[in-house]
Amino acid sequence: AYAEFRVPPENVRPMVEQWLTSRWFTPAQFLEKASFGVVIPKYLPFWHFSVHVEVECTGKVLKKERDPYRDGTIETAGNAREQYHYEYRNVFELATHSHEGFKSQLGRVSNWRRDRASLSVSSMAPGPRSMLESPTPWVEMWRRFMHEVYEEHEKRGRQVLQRQGSVLESKVHLEFKKLEKRTVYIPVYMTNYQYEGNTYPTLVHGVSGEIISDRPYSVTGVMSRVGNLFGL
Repeated sequence: AYAEFRVPPENVRPMVEQWLTSRWFTPAQFLEKASFGVVIPKYLPFWHFSVHVEVECTGKVLKKERDPYRDGTIETAGNAREQYHYEYRNVFELATHSHEGFKSQLGRVSNWRRDRASLSVSSMAPGPRSMLESPTPWVEMWRRFMHEVYEEHEKRGRQVLQRQGSVLESKVHLEFKKLEKRTVYIPVYMTNYQYEGNTYPTLVHGVSGEIISDRPYSVTGVMSRVGNLFGL
């Protein structure tokens, strides 16, 4: 599935300029000193999926029991077992290793809206289709996801077993069920700007216009805005 571009390419630079100059700590005379690069439209691939996970935790714990021979309790080691399930809904993972220069910015796109990506790729015209990037193999992303999930539930499972006593050792077994997945293509403009010898990669969402970019900071810029606010 994909979403169509709604932001015209000629609007990208003015939007980035307005975004930069409207923020605190932007250097004074920023626009006069900055230079902007070309604007490249792309359809970036993401894996969008949901999955149900059954978790079984087993291990050994120290259990407190009543001492039958004296007033008080004693601790004895015993086996423990707990079960629970967990839902991962609408997981959104970037499916490309390209654009190394945009790595920091691409790491922040997981919260971008994907519910508008409802059009079929098969209906794409040749022009937009040429902007599609091939996704990384599903198995590659899935292995990484499973590893992260195992690490998460190794910790969570140990905490669950603590209901029965102090945990001496533990392990988890996971079973993945009801997997639903699809490839989603999000329209993105990729550009950058240069300021005082530094390059700032910038992403602009092709539907919402949301901007992800790093930027230069200047205390002088703040003082200038404060002065303008108070007529100084």
